[in-house]
Amino acid sequence: MPDQTILGHGVWIETDRQSRIFGDDIGLPTQGLFKRPIQVLIVASRLKDYVRAKAGFNTSERVLDPLSDIVRRVCDEAIENARRDDRRTVLDRDIPSRR
Repeated sequence: MPDQTILGHGVWIETDRQSRIFGDDIGLPTQGLFKRPIQVLIVASRLKDYVRAKAGFNTSERVLDPLSDIVRRVCDEAIENARRDDRRTVLDRDIPSRR
């Protein structure tokens, strides 16, 4: 588990690998109604385990940001689908399916 240093509200540094700082307290990008810091949404260890088990490949850390962007787009569409149905809970049926 990485060492994490709390810097303030919404800001932390991951210090085991290349240091990363997240949060709007220091001028990094935020998004959404509640101005949450834009963060990686993918669990790196789980993704790496999956790719290694599926194909025997290694996984670069650089895939985490683009995959997080894809997850955000899917979530945004699911949120809109729930909103259209006048619900405040995103359900599995709100996730767009690939056809």
